[in-house]
Amino acid sequence: FILLPTWAWFYLKKNKRIHLALVSIITVFLSSSLFVAGFILEEKQEKKELYEYDLDGNGSFSNEEMTPEAREAMDRWTSDAGRMFVPIVAPMLSIFWITLNFGTFAIFTRKQRAEPDDGING
Repeated sequence: FILLPTWAWFYLKKNKRIHLALVSIITVFLSSSLFVAGFILEEKQEKKELYEYDLDGNGSFSNEEMTPEAREAMDRWTSDAGRMFVPIVAPMLSIFWITLNFGTFAIFTRKQRAEPDDGING
């Protein structure tokens, strides 16, 4: 997620046949997908930790199974409202991150092109 815009920008610079808008759309899609995938993996890990306390394996928790550790795992599982908003927030965060990166790269690239030729290289 963090390095994807950098990779996309320098790939674009290398292959100038690809339009910046297309690279931006692809990068937003890939960044959002990586962001959501990370949360899905975290959700699976939390669910796995929760069901380790289901001693009889019936998918529900009886009073005997509700130890303080099991209650803590259940609280983590039920109070994580952030994962419900990930599909909404991920594209917006990706667009912001990619715009920030591409804008920064464009400024520094423009400065490199604007430097006068000193005549040493011919």
